[in-house]
Amino acid sequence: MIFQIVFWFMLPAFIIVLIFLGIQKMDHPLARKMSQAVDRILENRRRNGRPYIEFIFIGSLALGLLLAMKMIKQPAVWNEGELHVFTDEGTEQIYLDYLNQQFGEVVRTPQSEPVYFLKTHPLQTTEDARSHQFLLFIVPDQEEKDLPRSLVRRLPKQFSKVSLYRFKNLWAQNQRVYVARFHESEPGTNAATILEPLCSQIKKEMDNEILKGMFQHQNARQRKKEMLKQFGWTFETLADFEVRIDNSDYGFVSLSPKTGNRWITVRWFDTGDSTLVSPEWMAEERNRIGREYFHGTRIEDIHLTHRREPFRDDHSALVLQGLWGHEERVIGGPFKSFCYYDKTMKRLYLIDYAVHASGMRKMPFIRRMELVVHSFRTRHSL
Repeated sequence: MIFQIVFWFMLPAFIIVLIFLGIQKMDHPLARKMSQAVDRILENRRRNGRPYIEFIFIGSLALGLLLAMKMIKQPAVWNEGELHVFTDEGTEQIYLDYLNQQFGEVVRTPQSEPVYFLKTHPLQTTEDARSHQFLLFIVPDQEEKDLPRSLVRRLPKQFSKVSLYRFKNLWAQNQRVYVARFHESEPGTNAATILEPLCSQIKKEMDNEILKGMFQHQNARQRKKEMLKQFGWTFETLADFEVRIDNSDYGFVSLSPKTGNRWITVRWFDTGDSTLVSPEWMAEERNRIGREYFHGTRIEDIHLTHRREPFRDDHSALVLQGLWGHEERVIGGPFKSFCYYDKTMKRLYLIDYAVHASGMRKMPFIRRMELVVHSFRTRHSL
């Protein structure tokens, strides 16, 4: 911020100095006249004490101050997972229903915690939200008069049936502004087709915002290399994560911070049969690991779900998600297990993360653990 202010403040004065220096080097009639004018100004300054140089310098600084005030913007404010949507009362409800479907995901931790926070506003209230980081405008062509002028100027006058736009740093630093624009004569009967790529991009950019600095700690690169050399696989890890259990001869490794409120385990089978993989097998193996390494943790039967998800490259994984508990103690939290077969390595991987943060929101932990797990790579894929 300070560097930007100084830069824009001093830029006009710097440009003026360069112009004067350039005039002295050029051999052109116009350049000679300008050089003579400069010489006269300097001569008058010496004879009469008229502060022409001071006026020029102060004027350039004043111009620089105006540029700095215009160009320097405050950092955008973002509550993690928050998206502000601006609509009009006449907007097709099908668009809003689709957004609620895309951003209405809830995770049981065991409390119900939203993954995203969708906040809707009338188009006329954009002034109150200009400081936020992720903004989405759903605009019928008849309602463009309600948009801020600075946004309208950036939108082309002509557009197709539905057009999507993305602007960065419009009113604040590191801000993302998305616009879904459509003709009122064309009802939004295919909202999924229209908004799906936009929703995917917003989610991806939210993840990228969280990723900033997550893996930039001092030992990140060295730790990745060590795990790849020792185990044949690796992933990005958080600064406080370390290998706590190393039974790689058996095909099991666990990483966690010293606080122990979250951990990742990797179990692999070099002779695994992918045809035997099922949610029941995953639950049984996870419970066995819990008994052997984690003092009796186990999967709870409530809120247990399974599905297939894209995992990495061209692989998909069978996912088991739910809550874990303990056979004797009153502790627990959310977990998620990924199982996939690497055809090249001929290995079956069971990758699992779990969180225990009593009395705290667990979604921020879950989101970061998810990003860590999806950075998983094998020696062959690297």
